[in-house]
Amino acid sequence: MPPVEQAAAVYHNSAGALFSSWEKDRLQAIQQEAVEALVADYLHRFSQIAGPLINCAPILNWFELDGRGHRLLVGDDSDINTPAVAAALVGKRYVAQASDEISLEVGDMISVIDMAPPDESAWWRGKRGFEVGFFPCECVQLIGDQAPPQVGPPSGRHRRAATLQPGQPALSRQGKLTAFFRSFIQTRPSRRRLKQSGILRERVFGCDLGEHLFNSGHDIPVVLKSCAEFIEAHGIVDGIYTALRRHRLRCVPPVTSNIQQLRNTFDEDRVPDLTEPSVRQDIHSVSCLLKQYLRELPNPLLTYQLYDKFVAAVQSSDDQRLLRMRDVVQQLPPPHYRTLEYLVRHLARVSTHSHSTGMTAKNLAIVWAPNLVRSQELEAGGVAALQGIGVQAVLVEYLIRYSELIFSDKLPAFAPDQPSLPRATKRSRPRSLAISTPTKLLSLEEARARALGSPAKADQNYIEVDIAATTSRLRI
Repeated sequence: MPPVEQAAAVYHNSAGALFSSWEKDRLQAIQQEAVEALVADYLHRFSQIAGPLINCAPILNWFELDGRGHRLLVGDDSDINTPAVAAALVGKRYVAQASDEISLEVGDMISVIDMAPPDESAWWRGKRGFEVGFFPCECVQLIGDQAPPQVGPPSGRHRRAATLQPGQPALSRQGKLTAFFRSFIQTRPSRRRLKQSGILRERVFGCDLGEHLFNSGHDIPVVLKSCAEFIEAHGIVDGIYTALRRHRLRCVPPVTSNIQQLRNTFDEDRVPDLTEPSVRQDIHSVSCLLKQYLRELPNPLLTYQLYDKFVAAVQSSDDQRLLRMRDVVQQLPPPHYRTLEYLVRHLARVSTHSHSTGMTAKNLAIVWAPNLVRSQELEAGGVAALQGIGVQAVLVEYLIRYSELIFSDKLPAFAPDQPSLPRATKRSRPRSLAISTPTKLLSLEEARARALGSPAKADQNYIEVDIAATTSRLRI
């Protein structure tokens, strides 16, 4: 076997032994001095064969050495004990695309441990719980030392009461009654604990989506899941999700009592049996119930805060509309994001049966837009509200038509143009030793061919690792 192939076999030995061709009993018999001599001889021969043409960063990392042969103090690969340089709040969702990245959810707190200069890379490295990895810096916002106004110190006559800590004795002039009420408030169970024990039952309709999902422990509302599954199984009928149903050439509205009965059942934290004959004969009551639930959310599904961003995204140019729309969707809070994804995918499946229901993506958008997209400024009515209805319908239609792409985790993130930085620099990825695919050493002929600019074989893939970058990464 040629020496270079021997070196490759040594590096790629899956058992982790230095010389794979030796048997275990012979390895146990060799003394430490002999092993050191063999290693020195191996490195000397390898250096003579390779010369300066082969990138040896993977081997240096394996031997825990830097580019000058100095030994590095390498800890665990997770860098979980690396001190943070800043704290950040996640404002846009991100799904990890590589093994050395971390996923982000809106509202998470991130400890930033490495911040690349803006002119070098748009990627930072941080810790989320016990996970350590890279993430796009555009997804987070640094948290400063100044506290938000709503959590500032109290003022006026409430200052004294607010500074009392739990367990602190009450003032003598307040008496025993005040002390009793304070101890009662401090020891009473939380609302979630009361709900889990069945003592407290909160309403479902009209409740904040995040609060409802947190208290119930579900990823998406049970109302949405139950109604959507029932409609896909039994509700592919003419005019589904419209306010009226056709019966013998007459438009008959759904039975109000059926809607109210289903609503009361869900509000009692129970799941009704939608397969009952009374419900099967009035399928439109289920679709009206689902629209009613989403319409009564205190903060609409697409949220008041992101309304202007959604409108700007759908009104952007054709070449940027998809990425801008996906970028705004990623900024939704996790409960809203999961619920919107489930609902839009459901509506997309219903639109594929438009030949039976007459409900195309456009018709579904017209019906659903007032229930999903609302603006506090336009709810007062007027000409602007009428104009906003058309934009809202176009927005929902776009979500339905391109749901597979908008909710895909494989599309690139939208990066707004920054004149000060070239396009390649803004989205450049920092080089990392955490490589998902196995590395491969080059033969002497391949290394010389690449160094001299000769074409290499088309079926070979190589991974470049910068030694300088490797040394800096290992010293963190």
